[in-house]
Amino acid sequence: MSRSSTSGTAGGGPGTVVRMRIGAALMLPGLLALTACSEVGDAVRDSANDAACSAVDSTTSGVRDTVQRAVDGLTADPSASGRALQAVRDALAAAERGISGDAKQALADARDAVADLADQARRSARGLDVDTSEVEDAQRRLGEAVDEATSVCS
Repeated sequence: MSRSSTSGTAGGGPGTVVRMRIGAALMLPGLLALTACSEVGDAVRDSANDAACSAVDSTTSGVRDTVQRAVDGLTADPSASGRALQAVRDALAAAERGISGDAKQALADARDAVADLADQARRSARGLDVDTSEVEDAQRRLGEAVDEATSVCS
């Protein structure tokens, strides 16, 4: 008469229960590892987001004032205004490379608005009239973009 590891009862008997417990015990470390990986992934994402927001905050903090001073000097000293606007545009472009998502788009919009203002500075430097409606529109777009970039990180 041969003996099997299971009894003739429904459900498989004590051998089946032991195998299920061993299987569960073997799966537990894997599940814990997945949970730990998820927590590490969340921490990495949070850290990257914090770094991106820090870059956005530091880049946008003085943009409005710098741009306003440059716009105020468009006709008096268009070359200096152009250089200041170009520096702001370059800073926005550099910050844009380090982030993604809505904040990146907002910085791109801000960069485009500043580039339009720099175009007006170049026009003024060549002795051409500054298009005040273009300046006002670019300043409005810049303000909206800066507000959007900072709200993403709030």
